[in-house]
Amino acid sequence: MQSSIATTNYDILICGGGLVGAAFAIAMEQRGFTVAVVESKQASDRYNEAFDSRALALSPGSQAILQDLNVWQDIAAQSIALEKVHVSRRGNFGSHILSAKKEGLSALGFVVNINQLKHALATRCEASPKIAWLCPATVTAIEADDENATVTILQNDKQQTVHASLAILAEGSDLTLAKSLGFSFTEHNYHRQAYIFNVQVDNSEKTAYERFTKHGPLAMLPMPDNRYKCVWVLPTGVVKAYEKLDDEMLLEKIQATFGYRLGRFRKLGKRLVYPLHFSYARKQTAHRLVLLGNAAHTMHPVAGQGYNLSLRDVDVLAQVLMQAGDDFASEKTLEIYEKKRHADQLFMTTFTHQLLTPATSESRIASIIRSAAFIALDNCSLVRKSLLRQTLGFTTRGDLHANV
Repeated sequence: MQSSIATTNYDILICGGGLVGAAFAIAMEQRGFTVAVVESKQASDRYNEAFDSRALALSPGSQAILQDLNVWQDIAAQSIALEKVHVSRRGNFGSHILSAKKEGLSALGFVVNINQLKHALATRCEASPKIAWLCPATVTAIEADDENATVTILQNDKQQTVHASLAILAEGSDLTLAKSLGFSFTEHNYHRQAYIFNVQVDNSEKTAYERFTKHGPLAMLPMPDNRYKCVWVLPTGVVKAYEKLDDEMLLEKIQATFGYRLGRFRKLGKRLVYPLHFSYARKQTAHRLVLLGNAAHTMHPVAGQGYNLSLRDVDVLAQVLMQAGDDFASEKTLEIYEKKRHADQLFMTTFTHQLLTPATSESRIASIIRSAAFIALDNCSLVRKSLLRQTLGFTTRGDLHANV
């Protein structure tokens, strides 16, 4: 870990060294740029595969990006390759099963340990002589002028100033700094919460499940040791009621909602609650500034696409900056990036946002439309393949297009 600033001038300074910021730092270091990363939280010395470890679903496109960053080999052995994705609606006819074998793919995605991925990215950053890993530290101010972005950093109770040609805001869904710099956002409060916990089941499968209920989707991701990560989207009042239930009663609720495709649910892990909201930056670049990750777009987790979309942003931004040469920090270059990412971002944010609303509707007409959509996915290869290209991350790399 680098505890002090080696120089006061960098090509790129990244505010936030999480899953997105660290990935972008590595991408730019590989292309010969000097990078500083300011991260407030100390990375763990080791990842943990305990019962309550957190999981993340990566698309094949994201797996390819992490492979290029020389990170995938550090997490591949413990990942689970998804063979199927099962989508259904409780109480309605119509369901859909996506099969990797049917689509001619080796996997529909990969489930990884979040802490392991964070550890692999942070370790890669700390080991690079071209990346100044400033942790724990925080950015307190940014000023951009014609020459550079001047960034004030608080580290070890001492304020320091550094300069960079380009500053990246990747601090997650806390938009305080972004808003202070003039960025504006479209925001929506879903008035729902994600109730997240791990469960142990009888039958272990390499299948992810998304089950729509009257309150919201119930998603299940396979993990090692017959565990599944459960993300249950519920109204705030329902979550409060369920928090009062003991483990046995809550397991009964989940079983009744999900069914017995995985056998009986045997054990419940630690429960976490996250309020859900939507935000989308109306413009994601400004003079010498770029938003990445949740700072650019925070999506509903209904389809598990947030990090995958952000990794595609990382991949394209790195390509655009490299191709621009000495002009990499210009407004013209940043506008090229925004234009390249607009269609993919708009599709995924709109898709996940709109998918939630009809999923919670009690309307019979909406119910029939949902069931018809599932049947269309089963029977229309053009619709299915178009959606697959988007959700599996095959939209930014030409060499992947032929796989779907």
